[in-house]
Amino acid sequence: KENTIGAYCGIEPPSNPIITTKNGIHLSFRSDYMGQRRGFHAQYETILPSEICPRGELRCKNNRCYKPEQKCNGVDDCNDGTDEEECNLPLPDYECGISTIQLVESRSADRIVGGMEARPGSWPWQADLQTEGFYPNSHQCGGILLNHQWVLTAGHCLKGYPNAADWQIHLGNHHRFKRDRYEQIRYVKTLILYPGYEGKEIISLSPK
Repeated sequence: KENTIGAYCGIEPPSNPIITTKNGIHLSFRSDYMGQRRGFHAQYETILPSEICPRGELRCKNNRCYKPEQKCNGVDDCNDGTDEEECNLPLPDYECGISTIQLVESRSADRIVGGMEARPGSWPWQADLQTEGFYPNSHQCGGILLNHQWVLTAGHCLKGYPNAADWQIHLGNHHRFKRDRYEQIRYVKTLILYPGYEGKEIISLSPK
């Protein structure tokens, strides 16, 4: 499942062609228990990587295309953040860890499990770590945006998905099952585990 391109259901085909850069693709078809139908019909063709986008346009990592003038224009034209990567834009002028939006006062001591819905944008450093191929049900863990390049998360979150290519970082999102207006997506270049972390040791600290 870690290399899943997409999951589709119903009678309508995907709106965009499914493109893979590998020399093979595996299709898994699952039917319900009702009636007898003819299964499914698939068409495929081979193309050169240079033929994916029209001449003069650039290719997104999700194989969509964008024009050079759309690079770093503040709009996610690729719908995966590719055209807004490595733009060296100035960082916003606010104090890290201090929200500029009035926070919701929780009536419970539990601020995560059993907590209350936050106001959109009130936790701008909160990152949503998702694994590719399972959107919109691909949330795995949360993280903290340290600066324009680094996100900190718990080591156990990487268990089962040890490759950087498995991950996407979603920032600025508020709703889990739909894209938000200010949501941005970034791909992961590298994963760095804390030295010596094995993911199976629990240390209990007792007061002296």
